[in-house]
Amino acid sequence: MQYPDPEGAIERSRSLLHPEPTNRDVMAALRHTQVMISAIEPLTAETVRDAVSDGVKAAVADPAMWSAAYNAMQERAQKEAGGWVLGGIKALLSRAGWLVLAGAAIYMLGGWAGVLAFLKTGGGGR
Repeated sequence: MQYPDPEGAIERSRSLLHPEPTNRDVMAALRHTQVMISAIEPLTAETVRDAVSDGVKAAVADPAMWSAAYNAMQERAQKEAGGWVLGGIKALLSRAGWLVLAGAAIYMLGGWAGVLAFLKTGGGGR
């Protein structure tokens, strides 16, 4: 359905929302495109490889990077070793507890002579 537009208000509002590009707009866009193309043209595989290589060399030469890496590795090692050390201590205490319990049972059955005989045999045949 067409709405009456005797004064051309609808057409003027359309042209304000979607104006036709002027020659100046087209030329500015073309210049911008040409500048972008000229900036990208020298990027060959060799220049990209050299730029990446320079970036890696700069990062490796930076003492702050090595300090951060050292701190991160030390923190991770402490976290991992902490679990391993605590697990080992727990296992050691568990075995010691079982030995004390076995020793108490042998003492109750045979006294010190039974405990001494048990220890002479190697603690149960190991």
